[in-house]
Amino acid sequence: MLSENGVKMSLRFVVPLVALLSAGFPLAAEDVSIVDCGAKADGTKCTSAIAAAVERCVAFGGGRVIVPSGTWFTGRVLLASNVELHLDEGAVLEFSDNPTDYLPAVRTAWEGIECMNVSPLVSAYGATNIAISGKGMLKARMAGWECWYVRGPKQSAAQMQLMAWGANDTPVEDRDLTRLDEANKRPPFIGFNRCRNVRLEGFTLRESPFWCIHMFHCQDVVLRRLDVAAHGKNTDGANFESTKDVLVEDCVFEQGDDVICCKSGRDRDGRRRGVTTENVLVRRCMARSGHGLFTMGSELSGGIRNVTMEDCSVEGELSTLFNLKTRPTRGGFVENVTFRRIRADVVLEAMVNVTTRNPRWAHLEKGLEKIATKIDGITVEDVKAYRTKRIMNVCGDSHMPITRLKVHSVSAETMLLPDLIENVVQENQGTYPSEE
Repeated sequence: MLSENGVKMSLRFVVPLVALLSAGFPLAAEDVSIVDCGAKADGTKCTSAIAAAVERCVAFGGGRVIVPSGTWFTGRVLLASNVELHLDEGAVLEFSDNPTDYLPAVRTAWEGIECMNVSPLVSAYGATNIAISGKGMLKARMAGWECWYVRGPKQSAAQMQLMAWGANDTPVEDRDLTRLDEANKRPPFIGFNRCRNVRLEGFTLRESPFWCIHMFHCQDVVLRRLDVAAHGKNTDGANFESTKDVLVEDCVFEQGDDVICCKSGRDRDGRRRGVTTENVLVRRCMARSGHGLFTMGSELSGGIRNVTMEDCSVEGELSTLFNLKTRPTRGGFVENVTFRRIRADVVLEAMVNVTTRNPRWAHLEKGLEKIATKIDGITVEDVKAYRTKRIMNVCGDSHMPITRLKVHSVSAETMLLPDLIENVVQENQGTYPSEE
């Protein structure tokens, strides 16, 4: 947690400080246009020109890489400390769909397990003071990645191998998915690993091979006024994994999967790292489509605490609003979560959904250590929808029931089914009532 004079601060003090630190970190005044480094807006790949512009900024002690108006075709973009990628209005930075453009493999994580894999389209590792800004667009070509959607036998074998690596504490540098035959594990669009003072502001993002934004082991992160839309498989909007001190505000999302997620690693590998996601505030955002509006897990083995979503809306259909999902092998904890002042049109399943097992993936859990997730201190209040299947679907673990679940003023004009609530224990109460 951020501190002042060495004293830890609560979330209500942390968030304004995060915004102050990340809203405009000091950079050298040097602007380097990719055109001056040889980029051409004629369909030829400008990967090398962008890399050269980043290197010039580094040599200057920091600066902005300017992408001017026009459509620019590129492969991987690697940012460095004190470098801002700035997209001018009318600029479209269009990314290749050829996976070989994102090699060699880099240290990353795939669904909560650290590994070596093809690089995110825009990546950074161990960097401080980095940003993507401007009124332009990041756009992914998708045909090459869509070929990887099919979960054939070789991809399933790669998934089992990855889980075995995590379960056996295999060194991360030896967990190279790119050396497996047709592993086909798609990368996120923006993936920052172990970075600090991160700002993503003002730009548009269209389509993604996998998660749109993945912050992994990062700290002091601001997402502001983003327009994110991706409709393929597993296209979560923004995932914060083992990441601390986060502010997301005034963004618009249109997703093929969850909208905003908090994660902290999967099973033994997440517990090995033991790094929580904490101090996250999401406010004044809008979603047009997706699965869960605000999701915890299912990869949460390092723990999640002190997270809030407030004053957000849904204009369209979502599967659920507040979504906490874990599995019998996860362990970890979720505590001190607030979800309030939310307005939605149509919710296809439950407005409040908490699940501790998923039979669909039970075959992946065979032989793994079973550790229940502690869920304590969830507050849901002032949440309204036009239509929903049910208000609450909350199924705790019989070995570790949910505690301190508080629900106030959660309603829908039309509700098709009654609440389903299991294994929830309240202080001085027996079984939890659906509405206080």
